[in-house]
Parts: sequence; structure tokens; C-alpha cells
Amino acid sequence: ANHLAERAQVSRQIALAFERQIPFIAWMVLPYLCSGLFYAGSFFLVPDRAALRLLSQRLLLATVVAALVFAALPVQCGFVRPAVQSPVLALLYAGLGLVDRPYNQIPSLHVAYCVVFWFALRDTLDSRPARWLLAVALLLVSVATVFTYQHQSLDGVAGALLGLAVVGWVRPGSHEVPVALHYVAAAAGAIAVVGVGMWMQKRNTAKLA
Repeated sequence: ANHLAERAQVSRQIALAFERQIPFIAWMVLPYLCSGLFYAGSFFLVPDRAALRLLSQRLLLATVVAALVFAALPVQCGFVRPAVQSPVLALLYAGLGLVDRPYNQIPSLHVAYCVVFWFALRDTLDSRPARWLLAVALLLVSVATVFTYQHQSLDGVAGALLGLAVVGWVRPGSHEVPVALHYVAAAAGAIAVVGVGMWMQKRNTAKLA
């Protein structure tokens, strides 16, 4: 979806006026990138096979829905990230730019995933302080999407709604549905994204002609 938006030179933006006052905080790239640790670690932290299946289905559904929206409604980030002075942080942002182009904006998958992670991991923690620590960590990952100029506020709101919708749709006890069905849905989503890309390329070719 990023590639298709870049090819089409998408310039649509959804930044709100007040967001011009949001500062860029360079170190926020650290919690932003920690989402990868949550993503990898969550599969090992859930308590049993049923919880693993539930987590996998929720993450897969959120990814497919978001990818379809990205392809159908590509949006460009409305902010230009200033130069980063710290060499270490600059290197992290450079790596981020290679894998996370500024087009897959709404909904924010980082935020959607954080909602899913919360519901998957909160019951694995016995103490209230540990749950509070988990909540703060996931909240920090979510707000980092804005302070790193990767997303706007509407992206975060939409991501939270997507996460809640996925959690509400795929509930404990409903995972008797074969997991293959979810992979079929993922394949259908991938085909749809490719189809949208071919249509956009054909349209752009016709305009140039």
C-alpha cells in the first residue's frame, strides 16, 4: 500500500489545525520502535494455545482491514520531520524511513495493535503495578506515533477504534472458526490491494496518455 501511494504521488492530508502546535520529540522513536518487541513477545507471553489463537486472529484481522483502508484511502503525513541531531536517533529514524513510509496513515496500526496487546496481556499479570506498567508502556507507544510525526491524531483515534472493533468481533470462545478462514481473508485482502494498485496504475497511465 505504501508503494502504491508513493507511485501515485498521493498528497492527501488529514492533519487538524491544532496539530501544528504538537512538538516533534526525537527520542519518542524509542517507544515507537518498541511496538516490534510487543509484537514478537506477545506470542510467547499469552498463557495457552487458545489465547495464542485469539491473539493471532485479532492481529491478522486488524492488519487486513487496515491494509485495505490504506490502499483505498492513501493519506500522506502532514508534517515534515525536522533534522535529528543525535547520531543514534538519526540512524533509527533512517531505518524507520526504509520500512515505514509516510502514507499508511489512517488507521494507525501501532495504536490498533496496542489495544489488542492490552487485552491479550493484561490477564497474564498478577499484580496491579505490573498492569499499570503495561498500560503506561502501551500508551507511550501509542502517543509516540504523533510525537515522531509518523501519524496525526485522527490516525490514532481510528486505530483505537479498529483495535476495539477487532477485540469485540473476535471474542474468546468464538475461535472455533478454523484459522484457515482468517488466512483466506488475508489472501483476499492482499488480492484486493493488488487489484487497487493495478487500477491506480492503469488510471495514471491513461492520464499521461
